[in-house]
Amino acid sequence: MPTRSTTVTTCKAIDLQAIPDVYAHDATFFGFEGETSTHGLEAIIAELPIATAAVQFAMHAFLNPTITIVGNTAAATWLMWIASVIDDDPRAVYLNADLTYARTPAGWRIQTVRTHYGMRLPANTTHFASN
Repeated sequence: MPTRSTTVTTCKAIDLQAIPDVYAHDATFFGFEGETSTHGLEAIIAELPIATAAVQFAMHAFLNPTITIVGNTAAATWLMWIASVIDDDPRAVYLNADLTYARTPAGWRIQTVRTHYGMRLPANTTHFASN
C-alpha cells in the first residue's frame, strides 16, 4: 500500500505592495483577547511576514456578510473559514471576523479587523478553541 507524505513545501506569496490598496493608512488589526494589536499601515506591512512565517499554505473564505454602510464608513460581520498548513500540520479554522471600512479618496479601505475565537480542527491548541 502506498504511503502518503504530509510534507508540504512553502507555496505562498504575500504581495506587500498591494496592502495599501486594501488597508487604510491608520488601520488597526486587533489580536485575540490578550494579544497585541497592530496599528498603522506600515506596522501591518511589517508584521505580515512575521505573523505568517510558519504558514506554508492558507486559503481564506469570507462568507455571509452583514454590511452596514453609513456615509463614508461601513461595518461588516463575516463568517471566516481558513484552511491551512502550518509547520506541516494541516488544519481548518472557523471563526467570525468584524471589519470596519473607510471610504478614502482612493476608494474603500479596511479600517479595523477584529477576529473572534471559533473552532479549530484539529482542536489541539489554545487558539481557536470552541467557546
